[in-house]
Order: sequence, then C-alpha cells, then structure tokens
Amino acid sequence: MSAEYTLRSPKAEVTFHTVEAKPSSGLYAYEPQYGSRPKELLPDYAAIDVNTSKRLHNAAGAFRVSILPVIPGEQGGGVGRRAREAQMAWYDRLRPMDLVSIAIGREEEVMLGLVDQVTREEAVIGSRPRAVVTVTGRDFGKVWLVNRIKYIPAVASDPKDPGCARLLTNTIFGFRPQILAKGMSIKKVVNVIMEECRGLDLRLTNGKSVWDYVDYTTKVAIPEHFQLTAVNEAPVFSGSMYNYIKSITDSPFMEVWIESYKGKAYLVLRETPFTRERWENLDTWEGSFSEDTGHERRHTISDSEIMRESLSRSDSEAFSIFQVLFANMPMSEEQLYNVIPPHIDCRLLREYGLNHLEVRMQTLSFLDEGTENPQVLERAARYRDWLYEWYRHNPEFESGTIVIKGRPSIHVGDRIYHETLGKEFYVEQVSHSWSVGRPFTTTLGVTRGATDRLRWSEVERSTSWAYRREGSLV
Repeated sequence: MSAEYTLRSPKAEVTFHTVEAKPSSGLYAYEPQYGSRPKELLPDYAAIDVNTSKRLHNAAGAFRVSILPVIPGEQGGGVGRRAREAQMAWYDRLRPMDLVSIAIGREEEVMLGLVDQVTREEAVIGSRPRAVVTVTGRDFGKVWLVNRIKYIPAVASDPKDPGCARLLTNTIFGFRPQILAKGMSIKKVVNVIMEECRGLDLRLTNGKSVWDYVDYTTKVAIPEHFQLTAVNEAPVFSGSMYNYIKSITDSPFMEVWIESYKGKAYLVLRETPFTRERWENLDTWEGSFSEDTGHERRHTISDSEIMRESLSRSDSEAFSIFQVLFANMPMSEEQLYNVIPPHIDCRLLREYGLNHLEVRMQTLSFLDEGTENPQVLERAARYRDWLYEWYRHNPEFESGTIVIKGRPSIHVGDRIYHETLGKEFYVEQVSHSWSVGRPFTTTLGVTRGATDRLRWSEVERSTSWAYRREGSLV
C-alpha cells in the first residue's frame, strides 16, 4: 500500500507519494498548516524551502526541497533530541523514485517529478544549528534518461522469476529492427518506441506504474514528411530513450522536452515556433489545454513585477552564410550547392566576417521523389530560408535573465511580452524559488528579445540573397 505526505505553507505545497509507513513508526499522512501546533504523535511537521529549475534543451528539470523539522519550545545551542527524531522520521519515510508534486503560489503545479536522493544533515541556519532533510530529484524527463536502450538479442531465464525473461524479451532494450521501417513518420516512430517501452512495467514506490503519469501522444505534433531514414543503423544505437528521440529530430527545426500539467507528464515534440505564423499563434503551455479561444497567448511582464534583470546583445553567434544540407536527398553536396546555394548576407559578412551556420537535416523525406520535381526543391529551399530568417538578427536579439515576483504559470517554450521595453522574448529556462520568510521569485532565462519591427523586417533580397561563385572562399 502507499501513502501521501503533504507539506503545506501559505505559498508552497509539496506532496510525496511513497510506500505506506510501518504501523510501528507512528507516521500517518497529514497536512499541517505552517504556523499551527503539531498534532499529537506528529512533532515532525516542518517548514520547507522549494527550488525548481527547467531548461528547454535539457533532458530533465530539477528540484530541491529542504525539510526543516520545527519543534515548538525547543531552544538551545545544539540540535535537540526531538528535532533529530523528527529529522529521522522524514528521512526514513522518503526514498528514491518517490513521486513528488510541487505547487507554488495559487496551488499551481510547477513540477511533477521523481526523487533521486534523500540526505539528512545538521546545518547552521539563521545562526542556529538545525536538523535538515534535503530531497533532490528530477521531473519526468528522468524516465527517458534512466531507461537506456541497448539491443539484447537473447535473455537468459531466471528460474526464480521466469516472468522477468518474458518481460525483457518483450521490451525495447535496443529495438528490434522489424518494428521500424524506412519512411515511417517520426511521430509514429516515437509512438512505437514508447509503446514498446510500456512492456517494461516500471513501478514507482507508491505501487503505480510510471506510465500512469505519462502522455506521449497529445503534445507530439510534427508533419508527416519528417520520416525515419537511417533505419538500418537503429539496432546499434545505445543510450537513453531521450537521446534516441533527440537523435531522430532535426535541431533547430524541432524542439523536444518534457513538461507537466495537472498530475501528468507530457512528451512535447513540435516544430520550432520561429516562423511568423507559428510565433504569433504560439500559445502558453497552460493555455494549450484551454477550450477558451479568447485567452492570452503570451505572458505580459510589467515593470512593477521585475525584481532584477540582466539582458545583453552579442556577436558570439553572428552568422553571415546560411545553408541546410539534407542527408537523404538523392544528389551529392556539390550538386545541392548548385541547385540550392547557401544564403549569403553581405551586410552581415562585412560587419561580422565569414561565419557559417550549416545544418544537416536527417529526417526531411525526399523518398520516391525526384529532384527535378519543383515542389521538392521548394521544400528544401524553405528550410534554408527559415534558417536565415530566424538567425540573421542574432547580434540584435537580446537575451539574459529576468527575475520577477513568483509566476508559476510561466513555462519553458512560452512567450513573454516585456511591457517597458515593448519587446517579446522566448522563454528557454524557468526557475522557481520559495522559502519561509523570503519572497517567492521566478527567474526566466530568455532569448530572441526584439520588437516586432525588428523581428519581422523584410529581407533585402536584391542585395542580400543566395549566390555561388566558382572558386570562392565560401
């Protein structure tokens, strides 16, 4: 059987879903209100510090929860017996792979995750020695990281557990070549891989299956013309499920990450929203679940909310030559350069020098299509043009961090509008921090900060368009 232990304060709530405590321990599920007296037999209620961090291009977000047992009336220069007992009570009840739900502010869930490590220590806090239990872990991206793909052609049977051999045989530890096919859409590949992995019935400490909390279909939205092309290499892949999914998606034209919403972890796989149409229709993470079409599709940050900000412009990623190569196009690279030459921006070249941004796409399908087909060449040229349009303003885009009063509704992949600057930014990192006696803050890692006028300025095609010259340095 399982149990839930909830720590609640006026600003934060952390719920641990773990195995049921032994009856002899005298521990029960409860919900203490910060500031109230502890209940009978439960002197181990606690204040909590909560920190979460999520980065768009990282496999998993992270959290840290510090549990500080509060013993009313216990004073002195050291850690008392009751405080140590309370510390051990929390330390004993929590363990790795416990499910954790973290809500901050208006009871909005900011992270659904799994415990990595539980640590007990004595530390000086506010000039007083205190007994502290620290819980660290990751969001459900951990599931895609700890499950490592390695092809095993045969499994020896365990006579004590014959069902285990059947489980492993039916599990995608590499993946069997017959389950994938050249030309299969990436969306279908992801679904097939995840369905195979369900065969490994990974159980959490609360007795439920990991897959009860995972959704890998709702937020996977990429066109069918992105297809698996290197199927013959599939059996030799070895690594995490997350890295495999990353390997079959084309950056920077696709984005993949894990996000949670109302007790569910979602695999998000989408086209990068940097074209004008996608940008202007980009919804917030929470808004994408709303049936109300009239809600705001971006977050507005006012000057009164900003506690600190640090923004900058840089030429560290200033490119002047833009080209996309295609791994499965039926022509050589030299032929491709002649048919779809690189885009060279003469203004950027004069200002920032000769700097290439070259991307090789693995999944854009040209199967059964000839290169003489104008639609094929148009599709290929479109990605080169997008690469240029997305990154030509890199030296003028602003990026950095903005610390604001706590806003748990902001997630990675959202847009924010900076009211004072009149600029929109793309959110690539979100960190939340709250502790007793301190304000709840949200730190945003932002990129691509610009006004609409700059972001969508017309391309000077007459003086700044693709060309190729025999024997040129570029």
